Amino acid sequence: MLRKEYYVIQNEEGKFLKIDDLSGGYPCFIDDFEFCEKYESKEYAEKFLQGRYVTEMFKKEFDGCMIKTVVITVE
Repeated sequence: MLRKEYYVIQNEEGKFLKIDDLSGGYPCFIDDFEFCEKYESKEYAEKFLQGRYVTEMFKKEFDGCMIKTVVITVE
């Protein structure tokens, strides 16, 4: 059995963070965690939420966001 754990950022509406590269890097929130931004560790996700992108550039968009764990298992 193969098991992989990722950390994702979810907003208050239950949507997941995806950085929109086509718009120049603006954050958007999508319904499907399969295509969202995934972090290899909780520390990386926390560091992202504490960075300038979140705390200064897009503070309003990230208000109330939290880190969630996604586990993928292959049997």
